[in-house]
Amino acid sequence: MLVSRAEANYTLGLLIPMTDADYPENGQYYASAMSIAVDAVNRQQNLLPGHNISFIWNDTACWKEDTTIRGLLHQMYEANVAAIIGPACLCNTSARIAASFDLPMISYLCSSPELLNKELYSTFVRTYTQTTKLAESVWLLLKEFNWYKVGIAFERLPPWSNRKDDIVKFLKMRGVEIRIEREIPDEVQERENHPAKIRQLMEEMKPQARIIIIAANFYTARQMILPAYELGFTNGDYAFITFELDYNAVLRGQASPHSWFLVRTDGTDRFRCKIQEGFESVLTLALDVDENRGAFDIFQTDVKKRSPEVPFPNSSAYQGYIFDNPSFLPRNTTTTELKSVRVYDGIRLVSEPPMYAAFLYDAVYQYAIALNETIARNEKPNGKNIISKLLNREYDSIGGQRVFIDKNGAAEVDLVLFDMRWEFTSTLILDLFHDRLKQVV
Repeated sequence: MLVSRAEANYTLGLLIPMTDADYPENGQYYASAMSIAVDAVNRQQNLLPGHNISFIWNDTACWKEDTTIRGLLHQMYEANVAAIIGPACLCNTSARIAASFDLPMISYLCSSPELLNKELYSTFVRTYTQTTKLAESVWLLLKEFNWYKVGIAFERLPPWSNRKDDIVKFLKMRGVEIRIEREIPDEVQERENHPAKIRQLMEEMKPQARIIIIAANFYTARQMILPAYELGFTNGDYAFITFELDYNAVLRGQASPHSWFLVRTDGTDRFRCKIQEGFESVLTLALDVDENRGAFDIFQTDVKKRSPEVPFPNSSAYQGYIFDNPSFLPRNTTTTELKSVRVYDGIRLVSEPPMYAAFLYDAVYQYAIALNETIARNEKPNGKNIISKLLNREYDSIGGQRVFIDKNGAAEVDLVLFDMRWEFTSTLILDLFHDRLKQVV
């Protein structure tokens, strides 16, 4: 545990997993966003005039809740922090403790739906953005194209089983006929190649529905496109609706558009052509990451440059990378070093910070804005007063999105609709607030 260098009136407690965590949760890839945010707040003369903020931090690991709780109690009782930024992976118990002591807690990573219960977690909000309006998004899309008979293929485990149930309930209430529901085989969900089982699933669905919603992670959905192509689903008479709700995956897709089409292949051009042609019948609802890429790119570069700085351990996560060049490869990379670069789905992970960097920055900056309003009203900066300034409000994320924190403390963002083709990608923004689709030029 280390303290940032500048003394301040308000000390924040950062709970972050620096060890026992993998990319993208490992804080070595984004912890410097905390320092960047604190510096940004303290530079703003009209934000917290006459006051400063600083921070301490504790390593919480990721999935060890007892470690997180020990870090929280240290920050509460020994450091007397004004607010908690975090935790990361496990939040429920810590959020209950924070609520019991009226301490504001703003998490940049926790996604548990239970945390939206304001009776139990009254001082908790998160800047980790999600969409809890997936069913509404699907409905807007179906209504736009006058599609009122659909089939659904779905993963059997949460969160997708829950999302499927929400979609089915919402669509039925609006008169959409669910012609068939089929569970995707476990082997496909576990990233094993089982074309025969996918083919059987597709054959069952083909006579029942021309519009098929695949309620599953994008990797699983992508495995279903080739069998669908071979069964004639992609001749123009059918359409698939898929989802990509992983920010880092969307960012990879934006940086390298070909990555949307990556599946296990036999290495032949004809195989790849089948996948590419199959995607002409696919529409993908994805988290929006492209509203202000210029500012976000500058921020990401800053995160990488400052990753080795104190008060955090001397991180080598981005060592050797050319910060002003979009190249994935480190400068002077040897063949031996290249083989050691970690790879996931063919994309090198250490080239860009995960989206959690932006969420962490937002947590600090939005706290400062709420604190400023609380002080201006001559109120105590406790959990109740701080959190009340954050609920039902919009803000511009450093990641470029327009974010809305609802009455329960969930950070909501718009979705983008991708009509993906190999030659080009047509993009529609799904505007949930005004109930329409807008074409983006």
